[in-house]
Amino acid sequence: MLLAKHNLNYNWQRINTSETIAIFFDYYRIMILKFFTFGILFLISVSCSSSKQNTNEESDDNGVYVFDEVPASDSFPIDNAENDLNINYFVQIGAFTTKASAEDFVDGSANTLNEELVIKYNSISNVYTVRLKELFINRIEAEKKRNELWQDDKFKDAWIVKENR
Repeated sequence: MLLAKHNLNYNWQRINTSETIAIFFDYYRIMILKFFTFGILFLISVSCSSSKQNTNEESDDNGVYVFDEVPASDSFPIDNAENDLNINYFVQIGAFTTKASAEDFVDGSANTLNEELVIKYNSISNVYTVRLKELFINRIEAEKKRNELWQDDKFKDAWIVKENR
């Protein structure tokens, strides 16, 4: 009955008991090989599927990056306290994946800060940065401004960006 159900191409009138057992073993051997073959292929396909890493795992749905907390310390060591004629310093207060998110942040922050803000696209990291328009020629002045911003909880993650002139 079982053999007829699987429609194996054997002549049923000429089969003896030892041949029946051999047919069963052949059938189950083939089924086991199929099972393991498809299992291995499945595991390979799952493990080799595109594994694009999500770089903004800590972001919300509005495209806003969430950065680590700023350390409790009010100051950091200064690498170069003297004026560097080839570098401008900016205080950056946000980075966003979409221009609309950056514009919304600027609209909400401009009244709080009473400072002029600019949005600049960073092609290296593919984000729209929001920074104070004011530029600083030395790091000390930029740190003073950043420390002022840190007094407001909304701008606790402000940081200093260096750019070549």
